[in-house]
Amino acid sequence: MKTGEKIRKKRREYNLTQKELGEKIGVSDKTISSWENNRTLPDIEMLSLLHQTLDLTFDFPQTTIPDEGAEQESSASQQPCLEKKHPFIKKVGFPLVFMLSAVFLFLFNYQYKNETIDRINPFLKPRIGYTTLPTGYIDKSTEYWVCHDIFGHGAWLSFHAGEVTSSKNHAVVKHKGKHVMNVRLIAWESIPADFQDILSLDYDDSLKKTAKEPDAH
Repeated sequence: MKTGEKIRKKRREYNLTQKELGEKIGVSDKTISSWENNRTLPDIEMLSLLHQTLDLTFDFPQTTIPDEGAEQESSASQQPCLEKKHPFIKKVGFPLVFMLSAVFLFLFNYQYKNETIDRINPFLKPRIGYTTLPTGYIDKSTEYWVCHDIFGHGAWLSFHAGEVTSSKNHAVVKHKGKHVMNVRLIAWESIPADFQDILSLDYDDSLKKTAKEPDAH
C-alpha cells in the first residue's frame, strides 16, 4: 500500500476530514490531499506528526552500516576506479599539495621584506603605529621607525606623507607589513602618553636606520 493510501485510510478510521487532519499537524487540506493522491510525500517531520496523530507507521528501506572490514574492502575496491576515472588526482594531487605547502611556508616566513608580497600575505594583519618625522617633504625614499606598542616593537617603513611642519612632525601609520595603507600627520599632543615615553619629540640622526638593523622587531 502506498503512503498516500495509508494516510487516507487512517484518516477515515479516525473520522477526520482533510481539513481537520491538516489543522492537527499544521498544514493545509490541500497538502493532505496532495499526500493522499501521491502527488507529493510528507517529509520526516510530517511523518513523525502523522505517526503521533494517526498511529500511522511507515516502511522505510533498511539501512545497514557495514563493519570496518567491509568498509575497508569497499574503499579498496573503489580506489582503482577513482584513479581510472580521474587520473589527474594521482598525478596532480601530491604536487599540488606540495606546492601549496611551499607557498604558505614562504608567506609565513617572508614578512616585512617586500611591499607587494606583504599586501597579499594572509598571515599579516593591519597594524597601527606612531613615528617621528623630520620637517620637510616626506616621500618614499627613506624608511622611518613606526612603533607598534608601548614596549617599543615596530617596523621600518617608507611612505609618502607630504610636507611635514614643526607643529605636526609626527604621524600615525596604518600598514600591513611593508605595505603602508594610510598615513596621517599629527601633533605631539595627539600621541598617546604611553607612546610619548618611547618616541622622540623631534627627529635627529639617532632615529635613522642602521645597516644591520632588521626590518621589524
